[in-house]
Amino acid sequence: MKNYVDLEKFNIEFKNLLSGPAQVGRMLNYIIYTGNGILKHKPGNRKTTLENNIGSAWAIEFMIGLQFVKLGAKLPNSEVYRLELTEKGKAIFNLLQSKRCKPDLYEGNSVDALKDDLKKRGLVDLYNLVEKTFRESAVFKNLCIYLDVETCQDELIPVAKGEFNDKFFAEMLLFYEHQELNLESRTSTGANRVPSLVQMCEFLNYCTVSQGEVVFIKSKLLNGNIVNDSIVVSQEELIRMIKTEDSFNQKIKKLAEEYGEEGTTVVTSTTRLSQVQTAFRDRLINEYGQHCMVCGMNNKEVLIASHIKPASVSNIYEKADNNNGLLLCANHDKLFDRFLISFNFIDGTIMISDKLTNHDKRTCCLSPDFRLPQELLTPERCEFLMWHNNEFYQKNDK
Repeated sequence: MKNYVDLEKFNIEFKNLLSGPAQVGRMLNYIIYTGNGILKHKPGNRKTTLENNIGSAWAIEFMIGLQFVKLGAKLPNSEVYRLELTEKGKAIFNLLQSKRCKPDLYEGNSVDALKDDLKKRGLVDLYNLVEKTFRESAVFKNLCIYLDVETCQDELIPVAKGEFNDKFFAEMLLFYEHQELNLESRTSTGANRVPSLVQMCEFLNYCTVSQGEVVFIKSKLLNGNIVNDSIVVSQEELIRMIKTEDSFNQKIKKLAEEYGEEGTTVVTSTTRLSQVQTAFRDRLINEYGQHCMVCGMNNKEVLIASHIKPASVSNIYEKADNNNGLLLCANHDKLFDRFLISFNFIDGTIMISDKLTNHDKRTCCLSPDFRLPQELLTPERCEFLMWHNNEFYQKNDK
């Protein structure tokens, strides 16, 4: 058997390691309740209605394992505990508070619905905080040990959903409690407790989930999504940076008009190498991973955040909108920028200009069968792609 982490070093028990149902949205709502001094914990409580401000025990046990919260004082003459936020939990709570979030985030099993809810509330940067906490937890570390992530040769690690739930829980139970899992019951313990972990991985784009299969992504498990361990700037901060840069560039433009071509070069260089461009790129990396969305190149030095609708014709909010961006390597950025390639706004299929020769296509790894990943085709991004498609047709019209 593999050597899993020592739970004592994390100050948690086996019941905190895997517990559920503990949907990500519910845990975020519970963080808000806890931060407001409301939530309490009673071991074994299965109700989710917050009677007497007591939360679902399964969700709270898992939150303790993830180190979002910790037990506070026990109330006199009862089995009820007050809950307190850990330092990591406080960071998440403070961000939710900054957006004036009430504990009404989506709590269902659809990760896409939760992500849409968070985007509408301007909480894209929440991923960094949740991910940092999750990656430092015993839960995550044990998952990586179980999947042999360090030595696995394949980028994709597929597992049958039901089988994974049972086998993973059975191995944890045997290692920590020295007990064999009873698989004869109608619904196994693993089927109840492991899906919370899987949903967290799906939320952070560490895996994809279909009806019968979970596919873990090795590079995401190894490296995560976090950019240089820094907090990616918020939408509001990026808009402020754009306003500051636009004002600065207007001043430079006046110099360009006075000094001619040399001044124009200064304006172009300043815009392309700006803090805004870097922040916009880091936001895309944080959301979708550090790789070119066409060829998979993952060297950050050659990755560029390409605006679908160019910044020169976009308003401030369009410039700051992640949906108006695609992360591309330098080669594909240039092709996209010159409208020599585009991506169909309906299904993401690549559109290749006839101006490119077969040699060009081979050199640039352009396959007519390529499609953008489905996760990129948000309704908002598709609208920007429609704009780019129209420009592509006009510039390639014979």
